[in-house]
Amino acid sequence: MAAGGEPVAGDINEPPEEAQAEKVWGQLLEGIRKVYSSNRTGMSKGDYMRLYSCVYNYAVNTSWHSIMTKPPTGMHPELSSILELYERIKHFLATYLEGHSGKKVDLMNDNVLRFYVSAWEEYRFSSTVLDGICDFVNRTWTERMQTAGQAQFFRIYDLTLILWNRYIISKFKEQITNSVLRLIEKARTERTLTRD
Repeated sequence: MAAGGEPVAGDINEPPEEAQAEKVWGQLLEGIRKVYSSNRTGMSKGDYMRLYSCVYNYAVNTSWHSIMTKPPTGMHPELSSILELYERIKHFLATYLEGHSGKKVDLMNDNVLRFYVSAWEEYRFSSTVLDGICDFVNRTWTERMQTAGQAQFFRIYDLTLILWNRYIISKFKEQITNSVLRLIEKARTERTLTRD
């Protein structure tokens, strides 16, 4: 136990429900990392269904204690566990995008466009897979969460687009705009434009 009587991860007195929630989240996180890895090796139907089951199990097991530091006051336990899962996925995506964009800030001209198109295609594909894995949350909980006052609770794919805008587009919009304008100028002056 930590000071103040709070359980510490791995504490022998830790409630089994919380340990189970962490185990399921760990499995899901490992799968999400695989989905977003740049060297995708493919995912079997069995792996996909295991991840879908992790989302389902995390979402429906309302007996798990909330691991969030400050769950919303008065929120029904099952909504709290869904919000917790959502926030964990959101945190993963934000961290992933920050890391992905931080290395590419100094790109210029055609290189920034190549990076953007390549990164977008990869991210969009991975986000579509993640959206499918989280389909249970999308179908069952999105409207409920919004009705319960969580206006910033979106379908998972929509969340991925919002975060793409926040971490990639906002960071590269000036470089992308300048690169596109240079290509337009080049096309006007040279009358040719190659599409790489």
